[in-house]
Amino acid sequence: MNISISNNRTLRAPFSFKEPTLAVGADGKAAFAFGRENNIILSEAFGNLEDVSVMEAFEKAIRGFEREENVKPALLVSDIHPEYLSTKYTLSRAVRDKIPHRFIQHHQAHIAAAVVEAVLNEPGIGVAWDGLGYGLDGVLWGSEFFTGGYSGFQRKAHLETVPMPGGRKAVEEPWRMALSYLSKHSLVDSFKNSDFFTRVPQEKAKLLLQMIEQKLNCPLTTGMGRLFDAVSSLIGVKDSVSYEGEAAIYLEKIAGRGEDAGYEFLLRNENEELVIGTELLFRGILKDLESGLSQSKIAGKFHVGLARVLLKVVSTIAQSCKLKTVILCGGVFLNKYLLELAVPGLEAAGFKVIVPSPRFRGDGALAVGQLALTTALSSKPAYRQAGYKP
Repeated sequence: MNISISNNRTLRAPFSFKEPTLAVGADGKAAFAFGRENNIILSEAFGNLEDVSVMEAFEKAIRGFEREENVKPALLVSDIHPEYLSTKYTLSRAVRDKIPHRFIQHHQAHIAAAVVEAVLNEPGIGVAWDGLGYGLDGVLWGSEFFTGGYSGFQRKAHLETVPMPGGRKAVEEPWRMALSYLSKHSLVDSFKNSDFFTRVPQEKAKLLLQMIEQKLNCPLTTGMGRLFDAVSSLIGVKDSVSYEGEAAIYLEKIAGRGEDAGYEFLLRNENEELVIGTELLFRGILKDLESGLSQSKIAGKFHVGLARVLLKVVSTIAQSCKLKTVILCGGVFLNKYLLELAVPGLEAAGFKVIVPSPRFRGDGALAVGQLALTTALSSKPAYRQAGYKP
């Protein structure tokens, strides 16, 4: 893999860097960024660092950039996920070269990257919906609402937590997430006669239900991507996938446009945060499956319901903080139909909506957001909040 620094992108930094700073993004759609003086230089995207050749190219490109630009980082920044190869790279280099290291939470970096691209100099309400990213409480986040800006963010709302039976395996097999949601809402028996249970491997399903009950190898998640997975599998669109996000992509493709009806979600307050409950969603899907409603109509109602709960949560948050700018980022917002439903509703309610370019919605520009937040978290490394030490 050949990466040319001539194709790097330079952005205006929100502040002047006191020292050259290297941020390494995440492992998927990996890209690094250098902060120097008043600029942020973002590399081309590499791909997934779990591929050995990609990881080698990633490290080689960093060395090449530092050599050609005659710069060495005085500070290293990474995601807080302890198993990311990008995180391990910076931790190893920090020890080897005696360079200070900082951690930035995944979804806060998403929003900060979007803010940099938009040259936004005011606080806003950031919505980061994706598959998952390591949260400050050790839960795998992915449906987060924040308020704030470059000085830092405060989480205000998110989906309820559910287990991911089998961990990473739940990403590869969306039916596991469907089973998890059914278990959470005591709906397993209600779905016993559905087409879903004729497709699911019965013995494995029994084992997973036991794992969920006993909390064995079932990390918790608030990931919106995992909710898409569950719905996709439940209605027979995708039970297994070859790449993350595939089930959600197919769900968007079949979604019937022009639906007026949308599934309901319940909001509740927990620890001064709004939590989005999904029981009404799954009871509504059960009812529609029993009545013979098509996949297309169910998928359409799901998208309409999400757009409406997004507006409801943002409006509730805005009542207390008086912010009128909303930033939509994370891979879920690559869903064009969801944007077509959500953006007009937000704008009609008086919000200024920022939708970043595709790269800045996903992980490909995460390093930019990490750099933008280095001053906010420099005195309080995020891994300490997350409860682990590297």
